[in-house]
Amino acid sequence: DPELDGGPRLINKGRAPRDTAPYGATSAAPTDGGAAGDWIAPALRFWGFVGGGTAGIVLAIRALGVGALWVLGARAGAVAEMAKAMGGNHGMIWGLPTTPAALAPCVNRWCTYLALTCSNVWILARGPRFTSRPSLVTWAMILNHIGQRCLFPRARDERQSHGFDLMVIGMAACCLGLTHRRTIGKYIARYWFIVLFVLTLFWPLGSHVRYDLTMPDDVVVRVRFECFEAAFLVLWLVAGERLVQVEIFSEDRMHFVNHWALAAFLVHKAVHILVPAPWNWVLLFGLLPMLFALAGIAMR
Repeated sequence: DPELDGGPRLINKGRAPRDTAPYGATSAAPTDGGAAGDWIAPALRFWGFVGGGTAGIVLAIRALGVGALWVLGARAGAVAEMAKAMGGNHGMIWGLPTTPAALAPCVNRWCTYLALTCSNVWILARGPRFTSRPSLVTWAMILNHIGQRCLFPRARDERQSHGFDLMVIGMAACCLGLTHRRTIGKYIARYWFIVLFVLTLFWPLGSHVRYDLTMPDDVVVRVRFECFEAAFLVLWLVAGERLVQVEIFSEDRMHFVNHWALAAFLVHKAVHILVPAPWNWVLLFGLLPMLFALAGIAMR
């Protein structure tokens, strides 16, 4: 099925044929009294599963956070001392509860992060059982990701869990597919200039802030930033392979640039700390000729 874009289709042999039809399909000529809109019940069941299950997980983890605060409340001072010992002077920067008063906000934030991660993993693990199109599960995870990030504020200590959440979504898109990915990707690649123009309307004009480190308290600004980030997430999943032409490697032989980018990504922070300017940039870009020579030797 080209609309599944590589995602497998689940076939449950114990069900009637109309239950194993693709999600959203209609019967051409129902002979058993079934209506042409037989897809409505499976759709309601799937999205009810997603919404109800996600809400249940969020409430359960919130309740767990309340219990954790009840247990740790009397030991807030000891927890703060432990956080200072673990994080040192930088513990406060990364949101560790270095003071007794910071314990409750810290636990609430971590419960928020954990709720999103657990709900996405749960949708990925159980969602394919509730639809004949597993590629819809990826969209459900994306919507859950966007919705919770818009509803609940974040802080800079969320970066690790945010990276894990994005990895899980990417893994779901790779294994289950993404419904209508090719169609959406085709039009995004064709009208990319309109996409960029629309995205500029989401960004708060005049802002010079790293919102990934300092999430705004203003709900409107937070929603605009999350929509901006989600747009690039979807753009990469549906049209990522269209952004890079194969001829860069097959004809221009630019493999060494790929190797340099990986090496620079891994060592650039250490180089900027240890090597004074402008020699830090000389060292980083000086890797290019070396990798070019190594690539030439490897291709002989």
